[in-house]
Amino acid sequence: METFNALQLLAPPGGVFEVRAVGDRTASGYFDADHLEQAAKAIEALDAAGTYSGIYV
Repeated sequence: METFNALQLLAPPGGVFEVRAVGDRTASGYFDADHLEQAAKAIEALDAAGTYSGIYV
């Protein structure tokens, strides 16, 4: 829920934002304000994987 709440503050209405996880490999995806729940779930899954040194929006 904390991730979702943070995304509500960061996501521009009508805009698109990127989620990027960096480490030995890079994972990324683009989301819009209508898909904050999916973005939050993706961020939480990337974090739980434990293979990335950082995740940013």
